[in-house]
Amino acid sequence: MKNNIKKILVSMLLLLVMYAMVSCEDMPMITIPPTPTPTTEEPPKTFTPQSSFLENGLEYVIDSDISCHITGIGTYTDTVLRIPDEDSEGRVISYIEISAFSGNTSITEVILGNNITEIKQSAFRGCTALTKITMSEKLRTVGSFAFYGCTALDSVSFPASLTKLGENALTNCTKLLNINVAEENKQYRSQNGVLYNGDMTTLICYPIGRTDAEFKVPEGVKTVGNSSFKGCVYIKTVTLSSTVENIADHAFRECSALETLTLSAATTRLGVGCCYNCKALKTVNYPGTKETWDDDEKMNLTNTWDSGAGKYTVKYDYKG
Repeated sequence: MKNNIKKILVSMLLLLVMYAMVSCEDMPMITIPPTPTPTTEEPPKTFTPQSSFLENGLEYVIDSDISCHITGIGTYTDTVLRIPDEDSEGRVISYIEISAFSGNTSITEVILGNNITEIKQSAFRGCTALTKITMSEKLRTVGSFAFYGCTALDSVSFPASLTKLGENALTNCTKLLNINVAEENKQYRSQNGVLYNGDMTTLICYPIGRTDAEFKVPEGVKTVGNSSFKGCVYIKTVTLSSTVENIADHAFRECSALETLTLSAATTRLGVGCCYNCKALKTVNYPGTKETWDDDEKMNLTNTWDSGAGKYTVKYDYKG
Protein backbone atom coordinates (compact mmCIF):
# COMPACT_ATOMS: atom_id res chain seq x y z
CA MET A 1 0.00 0.00 0.00
CA LYS A 2 2.75 2.38 0.97
CA ASN A 3 4.61 1.63 -2.26
CA ASN A 4 1.52 2.52 -4.31
CA ILE A 5 1.10 5.84 -2.52
CA LYS A 6 4.77 6.64 -3.08
CA LYS A 7 4.46 5.90 -6.80
CA ILE A 8 1.40 8.15 -7.09
CA LEU A 9 3.21 11.05 -5.35
CA VAL A 10 6.26 10.70 -7.60
CA SER A 11 4.03 10.72 -10.70
CA MET A 12 2.20 13.86 -9.56
CA LEU A 13 5.51 15.62 -8.86
CA LEU A 14 6.76 14.81 -12.34
CA LEU A 15 3.55 16.17 -13.87
CA LEU A 16 3.94 19.41 -11.92
CA VAL A 17 7.55 19.88 -13.10
CA MET A 18 6.56 19.27 -16.73
CA TYR A 19 3.67 21.75 -16.51
CA ALA A 20 5.94 24.37 -15.03
CA MET A 21 8.46 23.92 -17.84
CA VAL A 22 5.78 24.31 -20.53
CA SER A 23 4.38 27.43 -18.85
CA CYS A 24 7.83 29.06 -18.70
CA GLU A 25 8.32 28.52 -22.42
CA ASP A 26 5.08 30.42 -23.16
CA MET A 27 6.05 33.39 -20.98
CA PRO A 28 7.70 36.42 -22.72
CA MET A 29 11.35 37.12 -22.14
CA ILE A 30 12.01 39.84 -19.57
CA THR A 31 14.84 42.20 -20.56
CA ILE A 32 16.59 44.04 -17.79
CA PRO A 33 17.82 47.42 -19.10
CA PRO A 34 21.48 48.27 -18.58
CA THR A 35 22.35 50.68 -15.84
CA PRO A 36 22.82 54.17 -17.46
CA THR A 37 26.31 55.60 -17.44
CA PRO A 38 26.48 58.80 -15.40
CA THR A 39 27.05 61.97 -17.54
CA THR A 40 28.17 65.50 -16.73
CA GLU A 41 26.68 67.11 -19.90
CA GLU A 42 24.11 69.90 -19.37
CA PRO A 43 20.68 69.58 -21.02
CA PRO A 44 20.23 71.76 -24.15
CA LYS A 45 19.06 75.32 -23.54
CA THR A 46 15.53 76.25 -24.50
CA PHE A 47 14.35 79.73 -25.46
CA THR A 48 10.95 81.30 -25.29
CA PRO A 49 9.92 83.04 -28.53
CA GLN A 50 9.00 86.72 -28.14
CA SER A 51 10.92 87.14 -24.91
CA SER A 52 13.08 90.27 -24.88
CA PHE A 53 16.61 90.91 -23.74
CA LEU A 54 19.21 93.67 -23.61
CA GLU A 55 22.70 93.13 -25.01
CA ASN A 56 25.46 95.69 -25.49
CA GLY A 57 22.86 98.36 -24.86
CA LEU A 58 20.51 97.30 -27.68
CA GLU A 59 17.05 95.80 -27.23
CA TYR A 60 16.16 92.49 -28.90
CA VAL A 61 13.28 90.04 -29.11
CA ILE A 62 13.85 86.29 -29.56
CA ASP A 63 12.04 84.75 -32.54
CA SER A 64 13.37 81.21 -32.12
CA ASP A 65 16.41 79.42 -30.74
CA ILE A 66 18.31 80.44 -33.89
CA SER A 67 17.07 83.97 -34.64
CA CYS A 68 16.11 87.29 -33.09
CA HIS A 69 15.44 90.87 -34.16
CA ILE A 70 16.32 94.31 -32.88
CA THR A 71 13.61 96.49 -31.37
CA GLY A 72 15.25 99.60 -29.97
CA ILE A 73 18.19 101.67 -28.80
CA GLY A 74 17.97 100.64 -25.14
CA THR A 75 20.94 102.07 -23.24
CA TYR A 76 23.23 102.28 -26.28
CA THR A 77 25.14 105.58 -26.29
CA ASP A 78 27.65 105.36 -29.15
CA THR A 79 26.79 107.68 -32.05
CA VAL A 80 27.86 104.95 -34.52
CA LEU A 81 25.23 102.23 -34.39
CA ARG A 82 26.80 98.85 -35.16
CA ILE A 83 24.33 95.99 -35.47
CA PRO A 84 26.16 92.63 -35.29
CA ASP A 85 25.51 89.52 -37.37
CA GLU A 86 24.54 87.46 -34.30
CA ASP A 87 23.90 87.89 -30.59
CA SER A 88 26.12 86.34 -27.91
CA GLU A 89 24.13 83.07 -28.04
CA GLY A 90 24.68 82.65 -31.77
CA ARG A 91 21.16 83.69 -32.81
CA VAL A 92 21.01 85.42 -36.20
CA ILE A 93 19.85 89.07 -36.02
CA SER A 94 17.49 89.11 -38.99
CA TYR A 95 15.56 92.40 -39.06
CA ILE A 96 14.90 95.81 -37.49
CA GLU A 97 11.46 96.30 -35.96
CA ILE A 98 8.91 99.02 -36.76
CA SER A 99 10.02 102.43 -35.39
CA ALA A 100 12.98 100.80 -33.60
CA PHE A 101 15.14 103.95 -33.74
CA SER A 102 12.50 106.49 -34.79
CA GLY A 103 13.15 109.99 -33.48
CA ASN A 104 16.70 109.30 -32.30
CA THR A 105 18.79 112.46 -32.64
CA SER A 106 22.18 111.05 -31.59
CA ILE A 107 22.97 108.36 -34.17
CA THR A 108 25.25 109.68 -36.92
CA GLU A 109 26.09 106.42 -38.68
CA VAL A 110 24.49 102.99 -39.01
CA ILE A 111 26.35 99.81 -39.96
CA LEU A 112 23.96 96.90 -40.49
CA GLY A 113 24.95 93.32 -39.75
CA ASN A 114 25.25 90.99 -42.74
CA ASN A 115 22.17 88.98 -41.73
CA ILE A 116 19.70 91.88 -41.76
CA THR A 117 17.11 91.17 -44.47
CA GLU A 118 14.50 93.79 -43.56
CA ILE A 119 14.24 97.33 -42.22
CA LYS A 120 10.63 97.74 -41.18
CA GLN A 121 8.34 100.76 -41.40
CA SER A 122 9.64 104.03 -39.88
CA ALA A 123 12.65 102.23 -38.37
CA PHE A 124 14.91 105.30 -38.66
CA ARG A 125 12.25 107.94 -39.22
CA GLY A 126 13.31 111.36 -37.97
CA CYS A 127 16.89 110.37 -37.14
CA THR A 128 18.03 113.91 -37.88
CA ALA A 129 21.75 113.36 -37.16
CA LEU A 130 22.11 110.30 -39.40
CA THR A 131 24.57 111.02 -42.24
CA LYS A 132 25.59 107.54 -43.41
CA ILE A 133 24.20 104.03 -43.51
CA THR A 134 25.94 100.83 -44.63
CA MET A 135 23.40 98.32 -45.87
CA SER A 136 23.50 94.54 -45.47
CA GLU A 137 24.23 92.63 -48.67
CA LYS A 138 21.23 90.42 -47.82
CA LEU A 139 18.77 93.30 -47.42
CA ARG A 140 15.53 92.55 -49.29
CA THR A 141 12.91 94.93 -47.88
CA VAL A 142 12.86 98.54 -46.72
CA GLY A 143 9.53 99.59 -45.23
CA SER A 144 7.58 102.77 -45.92
CA PHE A 145 8.89 105.90 -44.17
CA ALA A 146 11.99 103.94 -43.07
CA PHE A 147 14.29 106.99 -43.47
CA TYR A 148 11.63 109.68 -43.71
CA GLY A 149 12.91 113.01 -42.40
CA CYS A 150 16.55 111.95 -42.01
CA THR A 151 17.57 115.51 -42.74
CA ALA A 152 21.36 114.98 -42.53
CA LEU A 153 21.53 111.94 -44.81
CA ASP A 154 23.39 112.90 -47.99
CA SER A 155 23.60 109.59 -49.86
CA VAL A 156 22.31 106.04 -49.70
CA SER A 157 23.30 102.86 -51.54
CA PHE A 158 21.05 99.84 -51.91
CA PRO A 159 22.39 96.30 -52.58
CA ALA A 160 21.56 93.92 -55.42
CA SER A 161 19.34 91.91 -53.06
CA LEU A 162 16.76 94.71 -52.52
CA THR A 163 13.34 93.71 -53.89
CA LYS A 164 10.97 96.13 -52.15
CA LEU A 165 11.29 99.78 -51.18
CA GLY A 166 8.23 101.17 -49.39
CA GLU A 167 6.58 104.48 -50.25
CA ASN A 168 8.14 107.64 -48.81
CA ALA A 169 11.14 105.67 -47.53
CA LEU A 170 13.43 108.59 -48.45
CA THR A 171 10.97 111.48 -48.41
CA ASN A 172 11.93 114.72 -46.62
CA CYS A 173 15.63 113.82 -46.59
CA THR A 174 16.50 117.44 -47.26
CA LYS A 175 20.27 116.97 -47.79
CA LEU A 176 20.03 113.85 -49.93
CA LEU A 177 22.19 114.20 -53.06
CA ASN A 178 22.48 110.69 -54.46
CA ILE A 179 20.55 107.42 -54.38
CA ASN A 180 22.65 104.52 -55.63
CA VAL A 181 21.67 100.94 -56.50
CA ALA A 182 23.95 97.99 -57.27
CA GLU A 183 24.04 97.32 -61.01
CA GLU A 184 23.00 93.69 -60.46
CA ASN A 185 19.68 94.73 -58.89
CA LYS A 186 16.70 93.77 -61.08
CA GLN A 187 13.97 95.71 -59.27
CA TYR A 188 15.54 99.17 -59.04
CA ARG A 189 17.90 101.34 -61.00
CA SER A 190 19.80 104.53 -60.36
CA GLN A 191 20.56 107.03 -63.10
CA ASN A 192 22.61 110.09 -62.21
CA GLY A 193 21.68 109.55 -58.57
CA VAL A 194 17.91 109.50 -59.20
CA LEU A 195 15.96 106.36 -58.28
CA TYR A 196 13.77 104.49 -60.80
CA ASN A 197 12.18 101.07 -60.98
CA GLY A 198 14.07 98.34 -62.82
CA ASP A 199 12.83 99.10 -66.34
CA MET A 200 12.85 102.86 -65.73
CA THR A 201 9.14 103.32 -66.36
CA THR A 202 8.60 104.95 -62.95
CA LEU A 203 10.63 107.73 -61.34
CA ILE A 204 10.54 106.78 -57.66
CA CYS A 205 12.61 109.38 -55.85
CA TYR A 206 14.52 112.53 -56.75
CA PRO A 207 17.16 113.45 -54.13
CA ILE A 208 15.79 116.78 -52.94
CA GLY A 209 19.05 118.05 -51.46
CA ARG A 210 20.30 118.84 -54.96
CA THR A 211 20.48 122.51 -55.84
CA ASP A 212 19.89 122.03 -59.59
CA ALA A 213 17.25 124.45 -60.88
CA GLU A 214 16.11 122.25 -63.79
CA PHE A 215 15.28 118.61 -64.35
CA LYS A 216 14.04 116.71 -67.39
CA VAL A 217 12.39 113.36 -66.85
CA PRO A 218 14.08 110.78 -69.16
CA GLU A 219 12.35 109.22 -72.14
CA GLY A 220 10.68 105.91 -71.35
CA VAL A 221 9.40 107.02 -67.96
CA LYS A 222 5.61 106.72 -67.80
CA THR A 223 4.93 107.67 -64.17
CA VAL A 224 6.36 110.35 -61.91
CA GLY A 225 5.91 108.56 -58.61
CA ASN A 226 4.10 109.38 -55.39
CA SER A 227 5.90 112.18 -53.47
CA SER A 228 8.93 111.70 -55.74
CA PHE A 229 9.95 115.40 -55.65
CA LYS A 230 8.11 116.30 -52.45
CA GLY A 231 9.75 119.14 -50.52
CA CYS A 232 12.42 120.01 -53.09
CA VAL A 233 13.05 123.73 -52.48
CA TYR A 234 15.57 124.33 -55.29
CA ILE A 235 14.06 123.03 -58.50
CA LYS A 236 12.41 125.71 -60.65
CA THR A 237 11.69 123.91 -63.92
CA VAL A 238 10.54 120.34 -64.55
CA THR A 239 10.06 119.03 -68.09
CA LEU A 240 8.34 115.71 -68.67
CA SER A 241 9.48 113.49 -71.52
CA SER A 242 7.05 112.53 -74.29
CA THR A 243 6.28 109.19 -72.61
CA VAL A 244 5.03 110.44 -69.23
CA GLU A 245 1.35 109.58 -68.78
CA ASN A 246 0.81 109.93 -65.04
CA ILE A 247 1.91 112.36 -62.36
CA ALA A 248 1.12 110.51 -59.15
CA ASP A 249 -0.31 111.96 -55.94
CA HIS A 250 1.84 114.58 -54.18
CA ALA A 251 4.63 114.22 -56.78
CA PHE A 252 5.69 117.91 -56.59
CA ARG A 253 4.06 118.72 -53.27
CA GLU A 254 5.67 121.72 -51.54
CA CYS A 255 8.26 122.28 -54.26
CA SER A 256 8.29 125.91 -53.19
CA ALA A 257 10.57 127.18 -56.00
CA LEU A 258 8.82 125.40 -58.88
CA GLU A 259 7.83 127.98 -61.49
CA THR A 260 7.41 126.02 -64.72
CA LEU A 261 5.97 122.55 -65.29
CA THR A 262 6.01 121.25 -68.85
CA LEU A 263 3.68 118.32 -69.46
CA SER A 264 3.69 115.69 -72.17
CA ALA A 265 1.02 115.20 -74.80
CA ALA A 266 0.71 111.71 -73.31
CA THR A 267 -0.08 113.02 -69.82
CA THR A 268 -3.62 112.02 -68.82
CA ARG A 269 -3.51 112.30 -65.04
CA LEU A 270 -2.44 114.91 -62.53
CA GLY A 271 -2.68 113.21 -59.15
CA VAL A 272 -4.20 114.46 -55.91
CA GLY A 273 -2.12 117.32 -54.51
CA CYS A 274 0.65 116.80 -57.05
CA CYS A 275 1.35 120.55 -57.06
CA TYR A 276 0.08 121.25 -53.55
CA ASN A 277 1.58 124.44 -52.11
CA CYS A 278 3.75 125.11 -55.17
CA LYS A 279 3.27 128.79 -54.47
CA ALA A 280 5.82 129.96 -57.08
CA LEU A 281 4.11 128.11 -59.96
CA LYS A 282 3.63 130.51 -62.89
CA THR A 283 3.36 128.40 -66.03
CA VAL A 284 2.03 124.97 -66.99
CA ASN A 285 3.02 124.13 -70.56
CA TYR A 286 0.63 121.68 -72.17
CA PRO A 287 1.12 120.32 -75.74
CA GLY A 288 -2.59 119.54 -76.16
CA THR A 289 -5.60 121.75 -76.75
CA LYS A 290 -7.72 123.61 -74.25
CA GLU A 291 -10.62 121.33 -75.15
CA THR A 292 -8.59 118.27 -74.21
CA TRP A 293 -7.39 119.94 -71.00
CA ASP A 294 -10.96 120.67 -70.01
CA ASP A 295 -12.16 117.14 -70.83
CA ASP A 296 -12.13 115.22 -67.56
CA GLU A 297 -12.46 111.88 -69.32
CA LYS A 298 -9.26 112.52 -71.28
CA MET A 299 -7.21 114.41 -68.69
CA ASN A 300 -8.58 112.89 -65.48
CA LEU A 301 -7.72 116.06 -63.57
CA THR A 302 -8.47 115.83 -59.86
CA ASN A 303 -10.06 118.74 -58.05
CA THR A 304 -7.09 119.19 -55.75
CA TRP A 305 -4.02 118.65 -57.97
CA ASP A 306 -3.16 122.38 -57.82
CA SER A 307 -4.39 123.15 -54.30
CA GLY A 308 -2.36 125.99 -52.79
CA ALA A 309 -0.43 126.57 -56.03
CA GLY A 310 0.44 130.03 -57.32
CA LYS A 311 -1.60 131.89 -59.92
CA TYR A 312 -0.32 129.98 -62.89
CA THR A 313 -1.18 130.17 -66.58
CA VAL A 314 -1.76 127.12 -68.77
CA LYS A 315 -0.15 127.49 -72.19
CA TYR A 316 -1.95 125.22 -74.65
CA ASP A 317 -0.55 123.74 -77.88
CA TYR A 318 2.91 124.05 -76.41
CA LYS A 319 5.63 123.13 -78.90
CA GLY A 320 8.69 123.55 -76.73
